[in-house]
Amino acid sequence: MRSLRVIQITSVDLVGEGELVERIAAVAKMVPEARARFALQLRDPQLDGRMLNGWAERLRELTARHGLALLVNDRLDVAIAVEADGVHLGRHSVSVTTARRARGPRSWVSRSAHDLAEVLAAARQGVDAVLLSPIFAAPGKGSPLGLDVVSQAREAIGALPIDTLPLGRRPALIALGGIDVPRA
Repeated sequence: MRSLRVIQITSVDLVGEGELVERIAAVAKMVPEARARFALQLRDPQLDGRMLNGWAERLRELTARHGLALLVNDRLDVAIAVEADGVHLGRHSVSVTTARRARGPRSWVSRSAHDLAEVLAAARQGVDAVLLSPIFAAPGKGSPLGLDVVSQAREAIGALPIDTLPLGRRPALIALGGIDVPRA
C-alpha cells in the first residue's frame, strides 16, 4: 500500500452514516493517485461487536467499490473478518508482530503514540505509520503536545538507521488530534 496522506477516522457520534457515505463518494471522484493516498479508519469503540462488524462490512463494501483503503482501529479480529487493508493498534492492542503475522507483511499496521518515546518504540517495532496525538486540544485526549513535538518526532524517526528497522524503511508520522480546517 502506498504511503497514506489523509486518514478519515470514523465517529458515528460526530459524523453520521449518510455524511460519511457522502465523504467517501467525494473522495471516489478524485484521480486514482489521490485516492491511493486516502484511507478510512473505522474507530467507533462505543459500538458493540455485532454493530461494529456490521458497520465494518458496509464500509468495506463502499471502500472496495471506490478503490479506497479501509483500516480498522484496535480490532484485529474485525480487520481479518472484513479483509481490511490494515489495522491501527492502540496502547492496549495486540503487538505489531501479532498483527503482521495475522494480516501478512503487506498489510498496513499503524500504532498510536503520545510522546517521543512511544514514537521511537513504534518505529522500531516495524509499523508503517505512527499516529502521534493529540497535537492540539481535543475532547478526552489529554494535554496537547504541540507542533514542536511533531518536529522532534520527525527528526528522531529520520535519525534511525534504516538497517535497524524491521521494514527496511522509516514509518510515516501522522499527526492528529484537534486538527480542523484552519489548522490543517
